[in-house]
Amino acid sequence: MAGSSDYVPVIAKLLQKTKDGKIEWKGTYESTTFLCILEGEYTFEIEKSQRSGGAYIDLKMKDREDGEVFALRAITPTADSSQQNDNLFLLLDDLYDRARRVALDIDKKVDNVSKMLDKI
Repeated sequence: MAGSSDYVPVIAKLLQKTKDGKIEWKGTYESTTFLCILEGEYTFEIEKSQRSGGAYIDLKMKDREDGEVFALRAITPTADSSQQNDNLFLLLDDLYDRARRVALDIDKKVDNVSKMLDKI
């Protein structure tokens, strides 16, 4: 059985391609869940939720038939959490933030507001 560290290279590539503007993330009916589809073959879904004690970030990868390839969860780092969890959380948190910015077109909206404020 594969551990979460086996998927880190794929997640890192997904993050980099997202940063490069090559991955189109979309919102879902859940305001804290975003997804992307790669060439109609694979789907990634990332979700962040707050619970007592911190945040949870879930990343799922599914194939064309909706079969789950992997599902990962990382929790907010604490004194008791493992280094593996903490590293995964940082990676997923960055991916979540980038996916959210793309899906909600945040950079464009902030730029528009800045221009509006310049006119006032």
